[in-house]
Amino acid sequence: EYNWVRKMEMQLVENSYGKMLRTPWLREKRYRNKRLYYVVDESMGRILIVDFRSKKRQQEVINKIVFRKDDLIEYLRSL
Repeated sequence: EYNWVRKMEMQLVENSYGKMLRTPWLREKRYRNKRLYYVVDESMGRILIVDFRSKKRQQEVINKIVFRKDDLIEYLRSL
């Protein structure tokens, strides 16, 4: 899993495409029964990896990310 996440980091630098979740700024990539969740700021061309969890906890993770959207986008833009 560690190697896959590192590989995805490099891949996301080149191409931020992934499955959109609810909105264009929240996306995921699948690895077996787990999901890598990340936030995309297309205006600045930045990506923030937020979480890597099992499919079973998907809705919980998405709800937390959507709830903290403003904080995550602000943090991403401050980098």
